[in-house]
Amino acid sequence: MADPDAPSPDAPKNRSWLHWLVVNCRAGEVGGGNGDVLCPYNGPTPPKGTHRYVFVLYEQPGGAKVKAANLDNRGKFNPAEWARQHVGTDSPAAATFFLAAHEG
Repeated sequence: MADPDAPSPDAPKNRSWLHWLVVNCRAGEVGGGNGDVLCPYNGPTPPKGTHRYVFVLYEQPGGAKVKAANLDNRGKFNPAEWARQHVGTDSPAAATFFLAAHEG
């Protein structure tokens, strides 16, 4: 899960902010503790404006396992580039998103 609008939709200099990354999920069992968490869940906290929160699913070819990668910095995460390097494809099998806004 990533926020392409971080820190603000008008100036997304941290595009995309990584909120969650899970790999090695079995088909039909995404979620519910299945898979290896490479980046623990960090819920939406948009500092300014309305932000998009995007979930992208990539299919791992031939049951290959993705190994842990260095994810020390959540800012400027590029989901397609990460998938190309670690999964072997940058074409998502599925994607969805939701919007969240800062109130106050």
